[in-house]
Amino acid sequence: MKNCTAFQKHLADRSVPWSEIVKSLNVHRSAPAKWAKGVLYPNRLNAEDLIALFASHGIELDFNDIYQSREHSSDEVA
Repeated sequence: MKNCTAFQKHLADRSVPWSEIVKSLNVHRSAPAKWAKGVLYPNRLNAEDLIALFASHGIELDFNDIYQSREHSSDEVA
């Protein structure tokens, strides 16, 4: 994914199962797909819950990872 957030990349990779996200946050089943595509973004309360849920899977996220995209340039070091 080009020009996406770290959160969107994790959603696309299904690092946390979407069914678990839907159940834990009590959101519509289409929410994770819309978040992954950047059509919608989670509200602040859901973002806090997502940070905690991803942390329980060993994935560290913060609000910047959810809302700010990271452009990849050829200068970046892996």
